[in-house]
Amino acid sequence: MSLDDSIARHNSDIFVREFTYRSSVFKTKDGQEHELCDGAVWIGDLLILLQNKERNPSFDKGDPTEEARWFSKKVSKEAVNQLNDSVQFLQKEQSLPLANLRGQMIDMTKTKEMVSLTHLIALYSPSKALPLDLLMKKGRVSKRVGFVHFLTCNDYVSICNTLHTPFEVSDYLTFRKDISLQNADADKVTEKAILGQFLFNPDSSRPVSARNRHFVDRLTNDVDKFSLANLLAVYLDRVYLGGEDTNYHAILVELAKLRRNTALEFRKRLTWAMDVCKRGENLGPSRFYPGLSKCPFIFIPLDASRRGDWQLHLMPLTALCKHDFKSPKCIGLTVAPDPHDSRYYLLNWNYIEFPWEPDLRADALIRETKPFREATGKMVASYTFDQR
Repeated sequence: MSLDDSIARHNSDIFVREFTYRSSVFKTKDGQEHELCDGAVWIGDLLILLQNKERNPSFDKGDPTEEARWFSKKVSKEAVNQLNDSVQFLQKEQSLPLANLRGQMIDMTKTKEMVSLTHLIALYSPSKALPLDLLMKKGRVSKRVGFVHFLTCNDYVSICNTLHTPFEVSDYLTFRKDISLQNADADKVTEKAILGQFLFNPDSSRPVSARNRHFVDRLTNDVDKFSLANLLAVYLDRVYLGGEDTNYHAILVELAKLRRNTALEFRKRLTWAMDVCKRGENLGPSRFYPGLSKCPFIFIPLDASRRGDWQLHLMPLTALCKHDFKSPKCIGLTVAPDPHDSRYYLLNWNYIEFPWEPDLRADALIRETKPFREATGKMVASYTFDQR
């Protein structure tokens, strides 16, 4: 498997196929063919562009001087220049349709209007002879395109597997950029030490230390408890099948924004709704509001007698939840037992987005009917560690 294919497959596991793009050739207005980049991830207002460089083993003589020359030419110069070209293509082309790994054609020039945060990564697979000072180099600032991360493929995969959720990876890349620009010692410690510092205290002004690597080893990383990947593979696909319809992308974007602490809250409430509807109880919905994304979620359990009327519950309750939280958007989902297979559930989703405005009728309806379960706000730690 090529490096491009390997990274694309890995990205699809972390960032979801709908948001992942492998290297793609497109034609400009003058008919010339260009490659956007070796890989891209686009999730709402987040864009990650990757350029991959792999050392050809047949040219590797084990000479540190030769390997340093390869790094300077291929990673520090060529990959950075190619990423600059990628940014220029996205800014200047009127249309740039590319297929995501789901096979859906998406116009990438829409990133101009939607993206507010871009990470540029030069990924490389070095030889063992590459000098340590270059292997530890975290990136460089380009006058044309800004900061470009330098990451070995192994470190990149390790970061993604440790953090696991898309926007945690993005948070780390922001932290990594800041600490690289602010602290000259960043290039003197390993990637694991930088990652450990982020996990323990993401304050980029703090001094770096090789000892921080231990926080990676001590991280409580119960992926099965907070991961939404298996859930989405079963339940989003079961609802949104057919054609190349991408209306469900708005829901996927908000789910992708959940860090592990809020993803855990999502799973807790979904499990609760599944248990309630399976027992045939008639309980009010459960809600939670992850503040970073400004998109509350409402989970509405429906027993077998009410599952056919899901729209009568889903649409108004989602709207009332949005209004109650004074939020610009909201996602609601009804959960009911599947009549054809007792192992599964029927999930119907509703995404709404529009500016919040005062509504006295909605206020009165919430006050008089009390449609929601009583909720209490609480802070949930982002990362926890084993006591060693």
